[in-house]
Amino acid sequence: PYPIVEAAMFHHDPMNPAVANRELVASVHLADYFAWKRKKALVMPKLQASAFELLGTTAEECEELVSQVT
Repeated sequence: PYPIVEAAMFHHDPMNPAVANRELVASVHLADYFAWKRKKALVMPKLQASAFELLGTTAEECEELVSQVT
């Protein structure tokens, strides 16, 4: 389905004007970032802070959620 393809294609650039399913892509963007952070990756994907605002959350809330899940 297109939303899944779009999430795969744009998860490093969720605010790209070509994105139609912005909330989904922003969610995958944050999930990707926090997954790599949890793994203590040597190279981290660039985090777009505007994804937090789009989804109505904060970095602190996401950090808290990640700490509860892992």
